[in-house]
Amino acid sequence: MNVTKTREQIKLIIAANDQADVPIDELLGNASTIAGYMVYLQAEEAKAHRAYLMAYNSRKVAEAEYHRKNVTKGLKIGEASNLAIEQCKGYRNAEADYEAEWKDCQTFRIVVLEYLDTLRQRISWLKKEFDNQNNQA
Repeated sequence: MNVTKTREQIKLIIAANDQADVPIDELLGNASTIAGYMVYLQAEEAKAHRAYLMAYNSRKVAEAEYHRKNVTKGLKIGEASNLAIEQCKGYRNAEADYEAEWKDCQTFRIVVLEYLDTLRQRISWLKKEFDNQNNQA
């Protein structure tokens, strides 16, 4: 399953839960389904974080190598550093893309976690309402 499909599935479940007349057993099932997706989302976030760290490391290594080459060519240290940064623009762009993907995964996971917490509170409240109705009858 890919991340986009997982996100769409979660969004569909959330939209279905927003109706006022959803039975409690369906809410419980949906909460369990979302909790299962959370495992997958966490794994995807970890992969995205690793990809970002690899891009960061690649950029740092490339900058150090360009810096060394620039100093060897006779540039002053400050000039060599500035030129190395400029020469690694592609690495920096790739790093930014990976970081954005990681942060996107992280943010979505956090939002879903907060929704899941809210859903659990709603289920708890509905159970309490149900118990109160049964005690009054």
